[in-house]
Amino acid sequence: MRHCEQKLGIKVGESTRDGRIFLKREEECLAACAGAPMMVVNGHYHEHLDIVKMDQILDALK
Repeated sequence: MRHCEQKLGIKVGESTRDGRIFLKREEECLAACAGAPMMVVNGHYHEHLDIVKMDQILDALK
């Protein structure tokens, strides 16, 4: 989450200036431990994340 906040320049609960990305919340459990670390974007689970994969996902949203 920290990396997302730094890359986007926003905190949890905030939106980017253009309103395209909103960091909703940090979750303790997404019921998919085998895929951790992971995040959900628009209902899609992104699993086995590292910084490079996170950047690719975030860049695709812009």
